[in-house]
Amino acid sequence: MEIIMIEGTVISDEIKVLKTDNGVPLCRFTFSANSTNLNCLITGKIAYTFLYEVENNTVLSLTGKINRKNQFIVLQS
Repeated sequence: MEIIMIEGTVISDEIKVLKTDNGVPLCRFTFSANSTNLNCLITGKIAYTFLYEVENNTVLSLTGKINRKNQFIVLQS
């Protein structure tokens, strides 16, 4: 998978942190970039940091990969 960088806006009214079976937190939110809405995921400890620092309409630059389910997996925000 190719690593890409995108700029856009968080458009989720609610950013969710989901607990997984292995105990690693998973943060899910919707991101709008170039008139395209992306379902985004962040895993690990940065998921909690992201949850507390970001809200709806926050403008961000994200680095990550698109997985086979067409979700943007954030590697760095």
